Amino acid sequence: MDAQRRRGLPALLGGGVLGVVAVAVFAAGAWGLAVDRFGRDADGYLSISTTQLHSDRYALVSELRGDGPSWLYGSTILGDTRARVTSQSGQPVFVGIARSADVARYLGGVGYSTIEHLATGAVTPHPGGAPAQAPGGLSIWAASTHGDGQQTLAWSTRSGDWSIVIMNADASANVAVRGDAGARVPPLFWVALACILAGGLGGITSAWLIRRGLRSGWRANRPADAATTSLPAHTTTGVRT
Repeated sequence: MDAQRRRGLPALLGGGVLGVVAVAVFAAGAWGLAVDRFGRDADGYLSISTTQLHSDRYALVSELRGDGPSWLYGSTILGDTRARVTSQSGQPVFVGIARSADVARYLGGVGYSTIEHLATGAVTPHPGGAPAQAPGGLSIWAASTHGDGQQTLAWSTRSGDWSIVIMNADASANVAVRGDAGARVPPLFWVALACILAGGLGGITSAWLIRRGLRSGWRANRPADAATTSLPAHTTTGVRT
């Protein structure tokens, strides 16, 4: 009986672990589906982060990628992206995207700050002087916008290394803005649906394993069949004639 109980233990343990994982995967899929259906704005973007950014230098600069593998920031995963920037200094703001090498040449010897973490607004300052010319007069920008109030810049991901630059339109120091980033994230619906299906299948498998383990233990505790118990001996009485 002990051996039979032990045979059911792996099924119970495996079913329990699989059940926990299945619930987590299903919950993640349900959350992703809710975000995909209800978290998008009128233009179909999901807000990634909103923050206040400030630099006492002449520019705020960030590479168009974040933590994690490079494929995560490609067109297949993120899709079209968008930056919305509003000046907090009362001056017209400039927002532009250019190849990182061109940005490095433009800001060579210029004081600027690198955006280290958009969610927290953390920046790293770099010493330098004023730029030789205002950003709007350059031809390096693949996309750009400038003006008063909120400025919106949409971007379709391209191959290569690209950077986004935020400056006062007149290239003066003390750049202060409120900004948010968004992305369409095209595969979110299908990834969420796959998680829901995987979680449901995992839950069914978990229930089957647990049932199998319980049945093994039940068999081990079941009393012996009546057929195997010893029967009383029958005596035969002879008939005398």
